[in-house]
Amino acid sequence: LIAEERDAAAARKREEAVTRLTAGYCFEKFVNDPKAMPRSSSGHRKDSLTYIERYVLSHDAEMALPLSDISYRHIAKFVASVPEESWGIQDKLLGAISSAYSYFRGDFDDIGEVYEHLPTPPMDGLKPQRKRRTDRLTLEQLREVYAAAEQMAEQNIWHSAFFRMMILCLRRRGTVRAMRWDDLRLRPNDGLLPHWEVPADFNRKGRTDGGDPQVLPLTPRMVQLIESIPFAGEYVFGGDTIRVSDGGKPLEKLREAVGFSVDDRGKKWTLHGLRRSVASSAIGKSHEDGIELVIGHRPQRGSKPSYWQGEYPETQLEALTAWDQLLFPE
Repeated sequence: LIAEERDAAAARKREEAVTRLTAGYCFEKFVNDPKAMPRSSSGHRKDSLTYIERYVLSHDAEMALPLSDISYRHIAKFVASVPEESWGIQDKLLGAISSAYSYFRGDFDDIGEVYEHLPTPPMDGLKPQRKRRTDRLTLEQLREVYAAAEQMAEQNIWHSAFFRMMILCLRRRGTVRAMRWDDLRLRPNDGLLPHWEVPADFNRKGRTDGGDPQVLPLTPRMVQLIESIPFAGEYVFGGDTIRVSDGGKPLEKLREAVGFSVDDRGKKWTLHGLRRSVASSAIGKSHEDGIELVIGHRPQRGSKPSYWQGEYPETQLEALTAWDQLLFPE
């Protein structure tokens, strides 16, 4: 009889805890805990928590339910509340929800007291359809874009240099924007090549495998361009803050200056399309491994994921030099 009463009391306590552990309570805990998503970069974490607040916690009826009642149907509703054209945000929201459930199981003490196991609701079929990006420019068009960017220097040295560096180094626009003087070795005297050590936080692939940085060697033209930028603070393209925009009005001005806004396929060309342009060029095909390293990818033939992370500066420099010579056949 005592055992039965003890079991009944435990069941009541568990039922009360389940009622208290509403979806809203739990997701609020996740959003407000500084320890949530410890392996993510600060930018990715901030975006993920913002999406949880905007597209999950805003659903009052669902948030009043016990967390254990949240199902595929509810998560589908959360995803559907994101604008349809924002498929990238939909994708990140699913990742944020998955991270929240990992947090519930591992770092949320109240959950462990109530549930022996809390599975993540199934999300199969909710992943948004990615839009294929196919914009790319010909070599002649790239030369025209570079020349137009060079002419912008009189109005804005930061944007002029930023757009040119995008064409020369082929890194992601967010990575290039965040280039810092302290990460550059323009004229090393220790036998190393001039290079840019890309911190893990600014490097999409570098945030994995313990957050190792990547190293990008610099061609003489890149070194000359960087040295032409006046020092004004921490960031190369701005000073104390990142002042360059990776799109918007400056990019529209560049398109206007060039005289064309679409590529040969009729697609509006983008900064990210510059990377596709080199990957699909003769250089991309003849220096495949080097180009993959340059743009921050890792060839699938690597013996392990970290094998291709930031190594082989000579291979990268060979590809970058070939690309430079193709762009500027002097």
